[in-house]
Amino acid sequence: VAVIDDDRPSESLLGPEVMERRLPPRYFGEGICAVGDRLVQLTWKEQQAIVWDKELRPLHKISFETTTGEGWGITTDSRHLIVSDGSSQLDFWDSSLVHGNDQGRPARVVKSINVRDKDSKPITMINELEWFRGSLLANVWYTKWILQIDPSTGRVLSFWDFSCLPLAPHRRRTDGSFNGIATVDERRGEVLVTGKNWGKMYHVRLHLP
Repeated sequence: VAVIDDDRPSESLLGPEVMERRLPPRYFGEGICAVGDRLVQLTWKEQQAIVWDKELRPLHKISFETTTGEGWGITTDSRHLIVSDGSSQLDFWDSSLVHGNDQGRPARVVKSINVRDKDSKPITMINELEWFRGSLLANVWYTKWILQIDPSTGRVLSFWDFSCLPLAPHRRRTDGSFNGIATVDERRGEVLVTGKNWGKMYHVRLHLP
């Protein structure tokens, strides 16, 4: 992995912050992804996904069940919503629910895969997800690893260790876990990575096999 020494302000990569919406106190927000002109956000233990429009107005909710009863990470391959729950299992939901308006309609699981290493041992604590070049990037909670996962089989194709990331001057070693991945440029293999409460993002280039 290469850390790109990039002096461009974050707005040049992400655009300026244009709006903010706070969740009701009863929800603990988790992973979020864009599906067309809508956003889908998981909640941690409430077993509901919230669908927002592009103005961050809530449209409806999708109820769901997972193996742990929790929602962690979410991404999309344009046909499915792909969801992690802290176990080794990833569920693929029918994404057509996003554009419906039935309040509380349950998610329909199309298929599930289990993430496994080269020895076929399950890898648990799968957290943040990102669809990237036809495969899944996934963070493993409590580590600084990002895995590249075959979405058909769950097999780990490669992985990157981000322990090399320098600590920002204002960051303490006790700060939150490494758990953020966002695509910048698929063709060049560039992503942004960050962690909970880090206050800083790293622009990196992944060397994919």
